[in-house]
Amino acid sequence: MKTSLIIVLLACGLFSNNVTADTTLLSQITGWGLNDGGQASGCPSGDSGITNQVMVNGHPITNGVALAGGHGHAFALQADGTIVGWGRSDSNAGEGSSSLELNSTNSLVAVGGNILRNVRSVSTWVQSVALMKDGTLVEWGGGEIQRAMPPLSNVVCISAGFENNLALTSDGRVVSWPQKLPFSLTNIVAIACTHVEWGDNVVIRKDGTIIKWNRGVGSAVSPVGLSNVIAVAAGGRGGEDLALRGDGTVIDLPYNTADWHVHSGLSNVVAIAAGGSQCMALKSDGTVAVWGDRFPYRATVPEGLSNVVAIAAGEDFCLAIQTNSVAPPK
Repeated sequence: MKTSLIIVLLACGLFSNNVTADTTLLSQITGWGLNDGGQASGCPSGDSGITNQVMVNGHPITNGVALAGGHGHAFALQADGTIVGWGRSDSNAGEGSSSLELNSTNSLVAVGGNILRNVRSVSTWVQSVALMKDGTLVEWGGGEIQRAMPPLSNVVCISAGFENNLALTSDGRVVSWPQKLPFSLTNIVAIACTHVEWGDNVVIRKDGTIIKWNRGVGSAVSPVGLSNVIAVAAGGRGGEDLALRGDGTVIDLPYNTADWHVHSGLSNVVAIAAGGSQCMALKSDGTVAVWGDRFPYRATVPEGLSNVVAIAAGEDFCLAIQTNSVAPPK
């Protein structure tokens, strides 16, 4: 597997530095876990825990370059800058709003009836946010959250969370909506927004250290001795946040505390993801590790899952993009 194809999920949930809009990948998306609304397969089957090749409207997604998993739904950013969506349409924040706004013909995200194009990255949990190539944002499914979005430009990273969003601008400033930041954040290079009501938000400073604060409390902590962090992910019900260091090790960040410890048995990790009840790590050899005490629908990695270049963790389901796969995993 070529290193240039690895899509590192920095704090944005979905952010690609190495894949351009004119790249074409021979790929498939594999999902496993809760599938009551088709979030792990593209089609509601009533089966959970099985491994599925994601099929949308009966067709596989073969040019996906990055993923975003949400609360019952998922998105794939395609090489042409459009977004394919699938899963439940009832996971919403705010009366009458839906996380899935899709063109009925091809399941491309269409906000206000217009298909989104020239998308750089997308992040979702309950509401969804797309970062456009011009540095502006488009949001949908947010109800009051969406109406509270401030006018922003020069955005380089986004993270959608539980009834709140974070955006990072090119000058290292963090913006939060609709909940305002309890303090000023500058010299930030990556962000992760919590997936639960009272969870932690996590950001990386330019010097490789992190700051985390509880959404309900607002007090900030900076874990002592933790440095060289290149990516962060905010967890869900399990309360576990993650940090990825430049040496390929993964750090477990327990909920609402400055404590931290190295996750044993993991090395050569290039990307991390935290979902509603499970955590994921993508290794440089294209294999994936999954763990989480509250993952009820198969915490183990599907047999034969390899050649993975991107991962995403949703609410009780996992997704992976495989390239050059000769057969789907078992």
